[in-house]
Amino acid sequence: MKKSSIIVIVLIVIGAFAAIQFSDSFGSYGNDYIIETSFGDMKIKLYDETPKHRDNFIQNVKLKAYNNSTFSAIYPNEVIVGGDIKSEGEEVNLDAEISDKVFAKKGAIVAVVDRNSAGTLPDQFFIVTGDVYTKESLIEIEKEQLLGMIIQDPKNATLYENYQKYAQAHKEDSMAAIVGQLKVQADELYKAGIGKKFSKEQIDVYTTIGGMPKMDGQFTIFGQVVEGLEILEKIAKAKVDQQGKPVEEISMKIKRD
Repeated sequence: MKKSSIIVIVLIVIGAFAAIQFSDSFGSYGNDYIIETSFGDMKIKLYDETPKHRDNFIQNVKLKAYNNSTFSAIYPNEVIVGGDIKSEGEEVNLDAEISDKVFAKKGAIVAVVDRNSAGTLPDQFFIVTGDVYTKESLIEIEKEQLLGMIIQDPKNATLYENYQKYAQAHKEDSMAAIVGQLKVQADELYKAGIGKKFSKEQIDVYTTIGGMPKMDGQFTIFGQVVEGLEILEKIAKAKVDQQGKPVEEISMKIKRD
């Protein structure tokens, strides 16, 4: 084999390796999109960790389904809601895709859960505006989420039955007393290292940039605003009625970057 041919092969191999590194660092090609609004543009990146929701979103963009749709609701320090579109044919919900590799930081794009099934609505989505948390408040969230596990413990069956009875009778003081007993158990488990779910990265982000940590592990997070968070903030401050609907319509168009 000629020396020049060997050099070409080596360069091809090096180029392929570099391409792999580039892909690993910046995500797969084709996952970047622009949401155009009257307030300005936001660039988003879709996650490969949630392929069904990624592909569904891409398909909707190809069909221009989101064009001229609106942000239907704004909930301050929580989310703005978009993607309320009319799908052609029968609407089929998607299975939830929960990944521990992504989390609900500010700008996260989250699938709307269907209350009547375990899946998510195929077209609607939240964009997280969220809030900034203290480390202490994140600890309280972790402990609160322990309560769900504790209440299902067979040893707490009587407590749970009593709680339901008190709830039906609207005896709030008695209900609070039971919750207090459960919190004692949660504190003990937490001290033993059980229920600590937030990583250092999550803690750093939630205490500086903000987000909605209660969504982690509960909702399908399939993308992220990577440019234009200031536009997200402007939309989040728009005037709304008592139901959270913007007083002035905020339309959107979504296209590939």
